[in-house]
Amino acid sequence: IDRLLNIVYNATRRKMDSTGRNALKADQLKWLKQRDIFFAKKDAQFEQKTKSGEWGRDDRLIIYDEKAIFVEKRVEYLMTL
Repeated sequence: IDRLLNIVYNATRRKMDSTGRNALKADQLKWLKQRDIFFAKKDAQFEQKTKSGEWGRDDRLIIYDEKAIFVEKRVEYLMTL
């Protein structure tokens, strides 16, 4: 899904003037920080739940799905610009 994000981001960027590109870049950098925080929280949640025995290895798929949905929402947003 990261590849799709890059494709959509670059396609959106090409449609914009320099002011729009600069604003998009700033917004994307802000979103990337939010993504990193979200991903770190999900990874920590998985580690905590696995160590406590609440979750098994299959629950890793749930975390991957939640991460993918987070990125997918960004792709959908970029497609509206």
